[in-house]
Amino acid sequence: MNTKHFEKWAKGKHPLIAMVAYGQASQAKIAYGIAKAIHEEDMFLGDFTTPDLNTWLKLFRSHKNGIEFINQFLGTQSSIIRSIESVTDQLDDNAPIKASNISTDAAKSLLEKTLKTINMSEEEMAQNYQPQELEQFLRSPDFYFFFRVYVPCQLFHYTTPAQLLRKARQRNFDSLIKLIKLDHSVIFDRKVSRYIHELRSTRRSKYEQIIDTLHFKSRGQITKQKFKVFYAAMIMNMANELGEKLTAPEIRELFDAIYQDEGKGLIDPDLPGTPHSFYMAIKRHIANSK
Repeated sequence: MNTKHFEKWAKGKHPLIAMVAYGQASQAKIAYGIAKAIHEEDMFLGDFTTPDLNTWLKLFRSHKNGIEFINQFLGTQSSIIRSIESVTDQLDDNAPIKASNISTDAAKSLLEKTLKTINMSEEEMAQNYQPQELEQFLRSPDFYFFFRVYVPCQLFHYTTPAQLLRKARQRNFDSLIKLIKLDHSVIFDRKVSRYIHELRSTRRSKYEQIIDTLHFKSRGQITKQKFKVFYAAMIMNMANELGEKLTAPEIRELFDAIYQDEGKGLIDPDLPGTPHSFYMAIKRHIANSK
């Protein structure tokens, strides 16, 4: 694929930031398709084994955040992430990793490797995959939970399943309803089930609302716009964590550059229509992730 517009966007930015931002932005479309299928069809891919209830409920409390999981997801498919790890492994484990800790030459080398990978032929790309490692990852409960629960939770409620569960256990009814709409299995959490049992005799109308929620599928729709805004927020957070800064206009330009390199047009139509609405959408995600 042509990368001239991305390379123009990357000029003047730290190569490591540019590389990771590209990886996340370009993966948004693929991840959108996976999330939409898993969430709306409420099914596992192929013959993948359904996780047991205890494992599933534990993920509500312990699942990795979005950035960590996406990096792991990318790492199963690409040698690029492994190259990053080979550099960061040499850094001080007791100090936060900053882009400035990585030499310019090392970062440029990583970016050049990224561009080479992007422009690989299908045959060359196939050699870059680790089929057994990827299949193992796709069969993991973490993978299904991320796309079935974590992502919709971020898209619809701008928060994490862990935060909603904490509030539901503290008898916050709105949080409980949101969780049930995301995944019915949450009613089997011990503290949640006790709360529901108490509502049966103390607040009958709320109890019946829970029963109604269990009978009807959530109408929340996963859209490309919501999904790309979610990824844009992760990109902004990632840059901040690495000690750099990417503004909302810069991130929008990145999505536009990728869209242009794909030969589809000048502006990515899946993003909010105005710069202000795009910024505010990102801000909602970031404000609720802290």
